[in-house]
Amino acid sequence: MKINITVKNNDISIQLIDIFYAYVQSLDDSCNSEYKIQFSDSIDQSADVNIFWDSRPVKSIDTNGYDLVFLGNAGEPMSVSSDGIHQMWGKNNVYLMFNSHLMPDHMLKDKVIYFPDPIQQCRDYWTRHFYPHHHKLQSKKSITRSNNIIAINGANRTVRYHFFNKLKEKTNISVRSNFTKQIINTNHSYWESKDDFNFRNFLEEKYADVFEPELDYTYFTDSCVVGIDGKFGSVPPGYEIMSEYFEYSCIVYPESSWQNDELSITEKGLKCFYSGSLPFPIAGANVNRLYNELGFYTAWNLLPEELQSFDQEKDHFKRHDLIINALNWLDNNKQVFKSDLFKQLTLQNKLNMLTCNHVQYAIDKIIGLLDECRH
Repeated sequence: MKINITVKNNDISIQLIDIFYAYVQSLDDSCNSEYKIQFSDSIDQSADVNIFWDSRPVKSIDTNGYDLVFLGNAGEPMSVSSDGIHQMWGKNNVYLMFNSHLMPDHMLKDKVIYFPDPIQQCRDYWTRHFYPHHHKLQSKKSITRSNNIIAINGANRTVRYHFFNKLKEKTNISVRSNFTKQIINTNHSYWESKDDFNFRNFLEEKYADVFEPELDYTYFTDSCVVGIDGKFGSVPPGYEIMSEYFEYSCIVYPESSWQNDELSITEKGLKCFYSGSLPFPIAGANVNRLYNELGFYTAWNLLPEELQSFDQEKDHFKRHDLIINALNWLDNNKQVFKSDLFKQLTLQNKLNMLTCNHVQYAIDKIIGLLDECRH
């Protein structure tokens, strides 16, 4: 099959082309491929499949004549997207490359090509000797782990500010802010459920006099430049693993995506998997179920069954209250962090992180779409 790809703009999701090609080569003993891939500036009438590839278009684009349209989202979840993606997503041949693992009944489930790119990035940064992160971590492996819980907040968006205030008021769990005390409004999303909208909108009104626009955002400009003359690129500061991940048994943190029925795996959870702590993600409904589907475990798996119900609760306000109850139980029953189950779950998390092949979701989706074009 001859495949012609026209790339207008690319982002990290363009790696899927090489990932797909490597997988196809693996199916042949001589590493040959039945797919012949070329890149050009326009449609090739001799190609079996013509693909248009773009990253976060600002407006709808004319893609007439292309069999498939792939829109990258710069490794972000669906809650961070562009006007162009929103305008185009409903077309039959348009598919979205998001870092979003979705529930089966999610409206975008059949449209998303799931690509959890941070998994490979973190494996590189923390295990390859070319990165200073790998060497820094060697001394932290000898840290003695306590049976305690700590909460680590990031950018102080209103949905996070609301929860962590409640955590401070109703638990004895310490909260560390690793970003800024500045309160930031939560981004609006094109794909909010009714519960998502009600929650975000209420907080936007409640904190209208408190939050302010993001100022002096230096996350990427503060990146560590790696290698002689930067030959290995740069790594944002968020990929540093703080000592707390090795000192505590459970890390409470806000996921990048807060909406219901979506998991966006980022360095936040991966730090826990690598260091041997259990994550307690604060996110939308079913986030723990989605982690489990991918072979990862969270502190939710240590809870009594009656306290696990918060994961299915779609009302964000109610779910936060139920989460506080669950965290208080964990804080009062710290012996669970000494259990064999804790050891099994954390070991499995690390092994899964270092060996998992979750890009197979994307590979299978792409092969299926190409087969449909063939027929």
